Amino acid sequence: METKSAEPRYIDDIFRIAEERGASDIQISAKARPHIRINGTFMEISEVPVLEPSDTEEIANFLMTDLQREKLKKHLQVDFSF
Repeated sequence: METKSAEPRYIDDIFRIAEERGASDIQISAKARPHIRINGTFMEISEVPVLEPSDTEEIANFLMTDLQREKLKKHLQVDFSF
């Protein structure tokens, strides 16, 4: 059984901004600001600070299933949607 941790910092801001701007995708990476895709173009979310590795890990772990976490561990990247 999967357990979700407490909601990570910035996640509400990232999703709110993505929805307000009509984004189709969100991309998070350590040591970078989150990006959203709008009409095929990735744009930085300037309202959210550069994510620390711990921020990125918390967000990813909050959103991913156990299987997706295993794929990330094995391949060092994972694409998913929900």
